Amino acid sequence: TAERGIQFRAVERASRGAWEGLYVSAGARCLLSYTTLRNATTALTAVGATVQLTNCNLLLAQEDGLMAWGATVLTATNSSFDNNTRRGLYLEGYEVTGAISNCQFRQNGEYPVWLKATAAEMLKGGNRYAGNGVSRLAVSCSLATDIADEDVWTAQGLDFDLTVGAGDHVLTVAAGGRLTLGRGVQVRASALDVAGQFNAQGESGAPCRLLSPRETPAPGDWEGVVLRSGSRAALDWLEVAHARTGLTADGAVLRLWDSTVHHSLYDGVRLTGASVANLRRTRFAGNGRHGAKLEGRALTGLIKNCIFEGNAAQPVWAMAQAVELLRNPNTYTANGLQRLAVSCADDPD
Repeated sequence: TAERGIQFRAVERASRGAWEGLYVSAGARCLLSYTTLRNATTALTAVGATVQLTNCNLLLAQEDGLMAWGATVLTATNSSFDNNTRRGLYLEGYEVTGAISNCQFRQNGEYPVWLKATAAEMLKGGNRYAGNGVSRLAVSCSLATDIADEDVWTAQGLDFDLTVGAGDHVLTVAAGGRLTLGRGVQVRASALDVAGQFNAQGESGAPCRLLSPRETPAPGDWEGVVLRSGSRAALDWLEVAHARTGLTADGAVLRLWDSTVHHSLYDGVRLTGASVANLRRTRFAGNGRHGAKLEGRALTGLIKNCIFEGNAAQPVWAMAQAVELLRNPNTYTANGLQRLAVSCADDPD
């Protein structure tokens, strides 16, 4: 109880790694409330187990506060993961499920949380992070397919860092998979490759952001988002910054509203194949070539109420048959060449 808690620790309270910690094996259950696990090697290790933490403290571990893999089901509420040498929470397995809410992660030596991309949805609301060695959430994209089901990421006040661990650091959403970024989610990326569905549910005061992994960004720091043939994206209040090309739709359905795509090395958005585009009230600014490149011969849709400013070449480059996507009103300001580039390379156009 709050008045009479339970404590597992070594005799010497300040030591680290003085005992091995709790090990919960496959099929076992560990239900802890008002319990402190102190100065172990790893405070709690779960391998395909069921673990429930309520009002617990996992601290001063020589390695991680909690480590889980296999088909572990983990629920942690109102608990703290503090001052562990490596990470507060380390979810190595892609089969781990559950929910982490209203927990605090303080003064851990590396990332406060490290988990697979498919497990990032476990981070729910009310979590707090302070004083950790790295002020980001480590998201490992090491699987051939990272998102194969329906996942929703919740804003944590820290950026989701997709550049950690082994693998190519490409976040892949499989056909049939769906990834939704909740309001205010910020992602530091290497590349997003979408064969399924990708949604951003930003709002005016809390946009979603896809950003360079570097703190001091430059155009081309990451690849951008590629929407494969048959994929769909519904993106509201999304900022995409410092990619090679911000968004590429190749035979995809793309809705991009109230968003900003800026400082790409090449184009802000590139539409190819038989893509269907609905771009409204979106700003394409400071891109190294064009704000929008419409090079598909079977493009449909519209681009309306958008702003193209400060792009190094023409604001829009389009095949002649794609020019009709440009509807009134759009605004073009201070681009390198204040004309719309229309390619008449087909016969007939």
